[in-house]
This record gives sequence, C-alpha cells and structure tokens, in this order.
Amino acid sequence: MADDIKKIIQDNLWPDIKKTASNDKFKYYTQHLTQNQIHQFDFEVKKFISTYDITRKGIIAFNIFHLYMDWPFSTLLIGGSLYMLYHQSQRLKNLPDLIFSKIGGVLPYKKNNTYEKNDDNYTYDPSRININDIQIGFLVDYNLNTYHAVDHIQYVLNKSHNEERIQLNSGIDELYLFKIKNTSNHSVKIGQKINIYAISDSLDTDIFLNQKPKSILRYKEKSYFRDKETRGSIYSFRTNKTVSKFVKWDYWDEERTHFLSIIQKDVKNFSAFYGKIVSDSAFSEILPKK
Repeated sequence: MADDIKKIIQDNLWPDIKKTASNDKFKYYTQHLTQNQIHQFDFEVKKFISTYDITRKGIIAFNIFHLYMDWPFSTLLIGGSLYMLYHQSQRLKNLPDLIFSKIGGVLPYKKNNTYEKNDDNYTYDPSRININDIQIGFLVDYNLNTYHAVDHIQYVLNKSHNEERIQLNSGIDELYLFKIKNTSNHSVKIGQKINIYAISDSLDTDIFLNQKPKSILRYKEKSYFRDKETRGSIYSFRTNKTVSKFVKWDYWDEERTHFLSIIQKDVKNFSAFYGKIVSDSAFSEILPKK
C-alpha cells in the first residue's frame, strides 16, 4: 500500500527529474535533430528543469511557512499547491514534445497501412475501389470529366488526424482533392489553387506581422471565417519522405459548405485553396494505375 502511494506521488506530484529527463522519448527526439538543434534542445531542457526544480521546492517551502503561521484557508492553499505540483509534473512529462516543436524538429513520417503506397504488383478488385484508394497514377471521373492523379501529399498532424491532398489534372483544368480522416469523422473536399493576393493584397504582410491571417477574409463577394490553425509536416508520396513543415489556416463560409485554406511552408512560401465539401459519390470510375 505504501509503495503504491509513493508511486502515485512520484508519477503525479514529485517525479524524479533526472530519470524523466533521460527517458526514451528524449532519446528518440534527439535522433532526429541536427547537431545545432541538439544543443538547443539540451539547453531548453536544462533551463526548464532548473526552473521546475526551484518552483516545486518553492511550493513546498510556501506550504511549510503558511502551516507554521497557521494562516486561514490552509486547506485551499494546500489544494492549490497540489494542483500546481501536478500541473508542473505533467509539463515535465510532455517536455520533449514541447521543446521538439519549439525548435522546429520534424519527425520522419511513419506510413499507416491505409495510406501506404501500393507496390506495382498490388491486385485491385475494381468493384471495391473507392476514393480512399486514389494515389498517383489513378484515373477518376468527377463532374463529367476524367482526371489523372499526378501528385499526392499528406499533411501529417498526429496519429489520429491527417489530411491528404491529391492533385488531379484533366489536361484542361486542375483540381485538388482533400481527404480528411481522424478519429471522429471523414470528409472530402474538392478545390482549386488560387493566388493569395486574390484574397487580400496584404495577406502575407498580415501573417508576417500577426503570425496569422485576419479572422475574416473576403473572396468572390463572400465572407469566410477562420476556423482553426494546424501545424505539422508534409509527407510526399512521390518521394516517400517528409519534405517540409507547414502552418495551415482553414476558413469556412457561414453555411460551412465552402472553404478557404491558407498554407505557409516558410517565411515567404504561401499557397491558397478555394473549394467546397463534396460526397464520395461525386467521384466514379476510379481506376488504378497500370
């Protein structure tokens, strides 16, 4: 019983700093950093640990002092202190994720079986191929036109959420198919690439100054409202490797049927897409590459 209580305290209130700061997650992240990033990573870890150790010792000293002084509301103060200790210990557990993201680290993409690039000898059942099977080389019919899938990337966010973007070309026009799949929903969007200055002539300046576009954007005489911001890395199915990091802002119209997406890959590299939600059934005659 005593050992169980001790373990709970160590796990949630007073973790072993050295043990936690040298766990497998720290080691895994440093394997995917440059030498300069490793130095920065180590510096940020040491800085946090130093502050963390001083903070938790200060919390204990404060509680000893107010108990000695017999202050009123001691129970509330102790409760607040326990919460602070718990909150700080959770930050320590998540420290490698926070610092890795802060210094711009990019993990290699681990392909999920659902999205794994198929080998040339993969056998398809034409009666069962659906929109989730489309990849480079496939043919698909949409809106009475036949399109060829010429490029395929994935916006990698986390294990439970990702978004694929497939470039479709008919020889006359070009469309982009977006497939969003997470633990709670699946949705399909179709759109076109547009010039960012067709949305606003100061869009890049707004992002540079405020680290994000304006809350409301106008395009084709319609207002679009910023919904969410996502960050991650871009995986290319053409090269089978992670090619860059990205920040993405999604906007929806009032009916949430049409969207705008603004994507930034570095300080001056922006792209924008405009389109609408569609049903899987809008795509037909999906044929694999030969």
